[in-house]
Amino acid sequence: MVHFFPTFAKMCALSQTTGTSSPPMSSTILIRTGLLLIPVSLVPLCQLIPILSSGSDFGTVAARFIAGCIPVLFAVAASMTEPNNSRSWQIISTVIVFFTLKYMLSIFAPSLTGSDLICAFFSAVITATFSSHITANTLHLKRYLQSRFLNFGILLICCVAAVILISCARTVYHALFSLKGNSGLITSLPAGVRVAVCALAEHMAAPFGLNRLPGELLLSDPGTAATANLQGRMLFHRYCTSAFFIPAMLAALCLRLSSGRRTPVIFMILIAVVTSFFPHQDVYILLTLIWLWPGLFLLHLVLSALLAMVTVLVPELAGVAPPEIYTRLINPVVAAGSAQSASYLYMAGGAVFYFLMTLILLSWAGIGRLSWKIKKHRNVRIRLISDRKGSSDLSLLAIRTMKIAGGLDNFRWIKCSGKELRIGYRRTDMVNLDALKGVGTDSRIDTDSRTISIQTSSPEIAEGVSSKIIIFAEREFSDLTAQEGEHHAMDTD
Repeated sequence: MVHFFPTFAKMCALSQTTGTSSPPMSSTILIRTGLLLIPVSLVPLCQLIPILSSGSDFGTVAARFIAGCIPVLFAVAASMTEPNNSRSWQIISTVIVFFTLKYMLSIFAPSLTGSDLICAFFSAVITATFSSHITANTLHLKRYLQSRFLNFGILLICCVAAVILISCARTVYHALFSLKGNSGLITSLPAGVRVAVCALAEHMAAPFGLNRLPGELLLSDPGTAATANLQGRMLFHRYCTSAFFIPAMLAALCLRLSSGRRTPVIFMILIAVVTSFFPHQDVYILLTLIWLWPGLFLLHLVLSALLAMVTVLVPELAGVAPPEIYTRLINPVVAAGSAQSASYLYMAGGAVFYFLMTLILLSWAGIGRLSWKIKKHRNVRIRLISDRKGSSDLSLLAIRTMKIAGGLDNFRWIKCSGKELRIGYRRTDMVNLDALKGVGTDSRIDTDSRTISIQTSSPEIAEGVSSKIIIFAEREFSDLTAQEGEHHAMDTD
């Protein structure tokens, strides 16, 4: 464990290269999705271990241990998708922030369900945004330690702000959807709108494990409580969302990606299908959608609200129910599925609806606009050589001119006349003829007189470059100030 964090950091640092061409997303999808697939893939594994071990104590303990590690692993993986020069510190700070948030929530919001999921998301946001970018420097150890303590203080302040934000959001959420604290705002809406709002709130809160209240409010609502098999319809809608609708959305995304970037999304589709048989285990798929493609998650919220209205209000869906393994795992009192044709039509129609709407959104907005990066890094282009009238330092242009002409050893003399810079050289084969074409506004070479002529944009630039080259030559004990004719007779090939 001593060498785990630095080794993992080096692996991630190698994968984060700069200066690449701008892909459709702000970071390569293989890196970002690949990192998040590590904790996401452990979710179905935790559910399958007890089944494969026939319910043995070892299998149960192993599954619980892995399940306990998934939130912090997700936080670390999500944070690592954001660029940082100090990878080791980013990993350590993410772990520290995660457990600090968890401890603070246990004190100020002890009854909060889904605290691990909330801590996983907010700790990733905090450390990805505010974690220090300073790498270790043993030559300035005191300054390095001061920067770390300062950064830790910033992270602690962010944890306090996150707890306040979570508490306020929780208060509003309970005021709207709790049976005891309901203000009546939701129940005063028309029946169809109530279903859509509750479904929207349920799917919005599902990634954080807080989706219980909207469903309970809908079940106790007099306007919808009389709906036949309402609980079975709601469970069926949740199951179809995990097993068919989200995979259909990911399939549309996969179709829009190039062949080299589809592999991690294909794995996400498979994981979504497997976790759909285990209730409330699709949370990390939804968190991944929020982290990588929030635009797709917003589309999912809208489409799920529309399909929830269909599920609850269409009479033909009265007898639908999720598969038996699903209902047996959560032990609900749900009638057996008697409307098989309606359920198949709903599954297929909903999946096609998700697929087509995702394709339309991707065609209209593009993948890049549906993704996000916490830190927006602009592509920086540095012009090493600037032939501008206002340039005050022409050293780089002088160096480039010397290299094009074959170096100082190939110079005989240099002089300027107005905008024209003239160079006498010794050997033609030392001159870079291709590079010469890109210097100045016009450049030419006379091999008979062994002279290079460069037209600059101003006399000041010609004079400045000439002066710089003469200074460089004097440092090498060479004199380039002699007139053209003085060297011509002495030079030989």
